[in-house]
Amino acid sequence: MDKYSTIKLEGMEFYGYVGDLPSEKTMKNLIVIDFAGLLDISRVAKSDNIADAVDYTKIYDLFKTEVDKGCNLLETLASNCCRRLKKAFPQFECGEIKVAKPTPLLAGGKIASASVIVTFGYDE
Repeated sequence: MDKYSTIKLEGMEFYGYVGDLPSEKTMKNLIVIDFAGLLDISRVAKSDNIADAVDYTKIYDLFKTEVDKGCNLLETLASNCCRRLKKAFPQFECGEIKVAKPTPLLAGGKIASASVIVTFGYDE
């Protein structure tokens, strides 16, 4: 069995004030976050004990806290999520966080989604 594995949490949905437009300051936007992180799972794979595992709920709550703070830019939100995740879960060797805003408001156009992907640990 491989020592390292990737944990993914996909499609986490939150509502928050994320955006620079006046309407985005008064009406919450849907924010979707995907996370993938590489870590050593050998201990938890042997023990089959939840106490040895990463608590997915804590990761979700960490992202929710950041979305709830609000900000102007997806880049800011993604970077803040990454910084907090690395501090709270140092066992992740590397990973990525994708922060997306489905159907964002754009002057003169329509797109399905706008997103930012922040990576960590690959070239630090």
